[in-house]
Amino acid sequence: MRMLLDTNRYRDYAEGEAAVLDKMRRCEKVFLSFVSLAELRAGFACGNKQADNERHLSYSYKKPSVGVLFADAQTSHFYALLYRQLRVQGTPIPTNDLWIAALVAQHNISLYTRDTHFDHLPQLQNIVRMARRCKGEAKGSQIGSKMTDLSGKPTVKNRDCPVLMGRCSQLVLARVVRRK
Repeated sequence: MRMLLDTNRYRDYAEGEAAVLDKMRRCEKVFLSFVSLAELRAGFACGNKQADNERHLSYSYKKPSVGVLFADAQTSHFYALLYRQLRVQGTPIPTNDLWIAALVAQHNISLYTRDTHFDHLPQLQNIVRMARRCKGEAKGSQIGSKMTDLSGKPTVKNRDCPVLMGRCSQLVLARVVRRK
């Protein structure tokens, strides 16, 4: 699988989230977008670990299995089509995420994100999400999973997890949306 890592998933990766690391290991190629690079560097500039964060980011995207996608003239056509579609639907998404969606559509790759607004774009082939651990959970704990089947019915595996029981503000359903 070839997959573009959204900014929020890069942060999960940098924090050592096991599920993200596992997903990345199983990909033939992982991409970061120019948008994510800019968002991350903007965050680094406002933090107190800028040099360390930049070193980790540079190391990450210089690996042979990681690439960076930049916008070109063709990307702008995808952007315009997606922008128009979202406007007609009345479902706008943040501008930076629209650029990410345009790159995903252009390169026909999967998107790994925690953001649900990408669901407004059915032409994106695969949107991959996995639940993120609550801040209150221990790092070594099993978070189980909360997944939806094709009909949207939740399937709960671990009833003790605050993420799964809806007691966490960071609830994200784990699913792969496959579209034809």
